[in-house]
Amino acid sequence: MASEPRCCSRRLRGLVPEEPPLPQVCFICQRNIDIGSLTRCQRTACRGVWMHRTCHRQMVMRVRACGNCRRENAEFTGVVLETDEEMEDDDEGEGTERLRLELNEYHEERRDLHTHRVGSYLWSRFPYEFELYVRHPPIAIWYLYYTKLEDFISQFRNRPMYVHGRVMLPVPAKNEVRSLVYRLFVFNTPFSVYDMIQIQRFRLLFVHDAEGTSMKIEERHLHPYAGGPSFYQEDNSLWT
Repeated sequence: MASEPRCCSRRLRGLVPEEPPLPQVCFICQRNIDIGSLTRCQRTACRGVWMHRTCHRQMVMRVRACGNCRRENAEFTGVVLETDEEMEDDDEGEGTERLRLELNEYHEERRDLHTHRVGSYLWSRFPYEFELYVRHPPIAIWYLYYTKLEDFISQFRNRPMYVHGRVMLPVPAKNEVRSLVYRLFVFNTPFSVYDMIQIQRFRLLFVHDAEGTSMKIEERHLHPYAGGPSFYQEDNSLWT
């Protein structure tokens, strides 16, 4: 007996339509983005990358460069205080308190453990472990970064913030790998920081460690200038 012809339409067969997977996370909050949540998402103007609307709104208000591709954020609006009274109300104490609250949330959610891990969106592009701790004694690398952020804001408010450091990589430092490292720093930088600095820049020295099996970030420093102390020879020449 011949079988009945199979209808190609899942809708006519009473089945739920198949939805193609969307293996992506929001590069700001690092939470998954799926087809069902696209109504709450939008694409970036530069590369058309999906992200949550709320995260996009925060980014265009507070970050001068796109957190995904590091290009100048054409949508940047800035947080503008319109009157002298409003500016006086937004004093240093309030900004510092907001930063501390956000950093406490980072500690509670153990954001350092979710920075780069097996199965994450970025893992497919860079499948190498990230050393989370500095040895002797073991201290969480990102916790040190959080401490340096507080120190920087207390000393250099409303100045550019240059992130200096040495990045040891098990592979050559191609542009996509560099972009990944920048995104890790953005992911671990509270939005309140961008309200209290002019701009965030990176002065990282990338070193290919052919014998290494993981990524390391060493000698992290935050300075209000691009020059020394730096691991770049062209920077150091300006200070000798």
